[in-house]
Amino acid sequence: MFNLPTENDLGASVDLIAFMWQTTGYDAESLTTEIRAVMRLLLAQNFAQLPPELQLLIANGQVNNNAIRTAWNTATPLAKVVLAQQFQQLLAVLGLMPGGSGGQSDGDTSGEQSLNAEIAANIAWNSSRAGDWSPR
Repeated sequence: MFNLPTENDLGASVDLIAFMWQTTGYDAESLTTEIRAVMRLLLAQNFAQLPPELQLLIANGQVNNNAIRTAWNTATPLAKVVLAQQFQQLLAVLGLMPGGSGGQSDGDTSGEQSLNAEIAANIAWNSSRAGDWSPR
C-alpha cells in the first residue's frame, strides 16, 4: 500500500518502538542491539503484510519518531498516561507485550533469546492472519 520504508525510517521506527517500550514501564535493557536488529529485519521483511496504519507509521518513521517524542516531552502528566495507553496498544498490535522474559537477570541470555523468538513468532502470526504460531 505504501512505499517501502528507507533504512533511516526503519531505524527510526525501531527507536520509536524502543521509546514506547521504555515509556510504558518495560525494561529498556531487554531491547538489546541484537533484538533491535531482529525487529528491524522483521519490520522490513513483513512490511507489506502490516495493517495500513502501521505501514504509514513505519514508512514515515523519522517524522513520526520526532513528532511522538515531542508530544511525549511536552505532555502533561495526565496526557502522558493517555499516550502510554496508546503506546501499549501499539505494542500489543505488534505482539510486543512482555511475557516471562521481561524480568530476566542481567547475565541471562535465555530471556533475550526468548524475546527474539516472541518477536519473530508474533510478527509471523500477525503477517499470516491465520493459525496460532506461538513460540511454545
